[in-house]
Amino acid sequence: MKSHFLLVFFTLVFASTVKAENNKLKFGIFGNLSVMTSDSDLYGYKSEVDVNKSLFKGDFDIEPHSKIGAQLEYHVNDKLDFFVQGLYRNDEKDNFDDVLNLAFLRYKFNDNFTLRAGRTSFDLFLLTEVRDVDFAFSWAKLPQETYGLLPPRNVDGVDLIYRHPLNFGELRAKLSYGETTYPIRRRRSIDMDDFLSLSLEIADFNWLASVRYSNINLVGLSPFFNELSSAVSLIENVWQGARPLMADLDTDKIDGTYLSAGGKYEGEHLTFIGELARISTIGVDRINPVNSGYFSVIYPNGNMEYFAGLAYTDSKRYVANILQDLLIPPQALPPQVAGLVDILESELNDQINSFSSNQKTLSLGLRWNYSEHIAFKFQIDTTEVEAPGEPLWATQTTASLPKTKAVNLFFFNMSFAY
Repeated sequence: MKSHFLLVFFTLVFASTVKAENNKLKFGIFGNLSVMTSDSDLYGYKSEVDVNKSLFKGDFDIEPHSKIGAQLEYHVNDKLDFFVQGLYRNDEKDNFDDVLNLAFLRYKFNDNFTLRAGRTSFDLFLLTEVRDVDFAFSWAKLPQETYGLLPPRNVDGVDLIYRHPLNFGELRAKLSYGETTYPIRRRRSIDMDDFLSLSLEIADFNWLASVRYSNINLVGLSPFFNELSSAVSLIENVWQGARPLMADLDTDKIDGTYLSAGGKYEGEHLTFIGELARISTIGVDRINPVNSGYFSVIYPNGNMEYFAGLAYTDSKRYVANILQDLLIPPQALPPQVAGLVDILESELNDQINSFSSNQKTLSLGLRWNYSEHIAFKFQIDTTEVEAPGEPLWATQTTASLPKTKAVNLFFFNMSFAY
């Protein structure tokens, strides 16, 4: 485990020893030890879209969903408190800034308004605030179709939270503004500036309904787009789609939106939870929206919970089709240019469709609440992956993949929270 995380972790552990003398301090630790395997030698499982490592048939791995975290909350007075959380995940990041997951001051103006300033959770969808506290949900993992497309964990900025009691529950509204870093594939990242988000929730003791809308600016795209544009320029005299595409790539910024509507209901015998989400860009027609969603039913029985769920992603893919739009017959191309066309077409389809995921997953599993603080989980996912080039999967072959392929995944977790 990386040294920076150990520093944060043991600092918080030391702070917990003060708790007995100072009841203003609250300390907690949480984590998840996960073992998983797959039955597919065509598609390698990736826990999130930016992950480089993947898992194929016959592999057993503890890295994709294992993590450990520690947090403390210091109550200064009735108005002001401070919260900090360190989180270690095996995601190829080991500096202090990556491990410091949350750190903010919280000021309570009155019973209705609270202001937070600092590093807060990247609250885009229904469960993003608890996505790494696995003990908080029944499944072995959150639905990959929705949450696997959201690599950022936090945002640096401010948010204003409004609470108001209703006759049938409580209204909670939050307005957030800030910035963060958005990791992408191949260990590269871009900046996410002017993050503006509004969430509305109405909840009672056994149900919750939520709507979230976020607008962001993805900045620093020129290094990535320039590589594609330079390659396209080599065939701009023979491909009629070259110059329009180069014009689209001549930008350093893209505006994007996130929209989510979801809820949860805890009945006498069953619990239902579901969400619909949409990720889209503004003014870039070639980058198509991604629609996703999931629905799960949970049956609690004593210290056991049994669950079943469905999840999906749906997105129209951009197809370059360079050979079909050439200004000259393909056979008239010089050999070196013909080879470039094949490579460029593949690269364009891969890069522009970086988030264009299409798949469906059926999940079955159980959770055993071993104690108040420890839970064991087992889950089987059967995912129907639609080729080509799924961003949530890795492939080991350049040959044509089947149109659809079912992949079975098996997860066994021990989650804890103290």
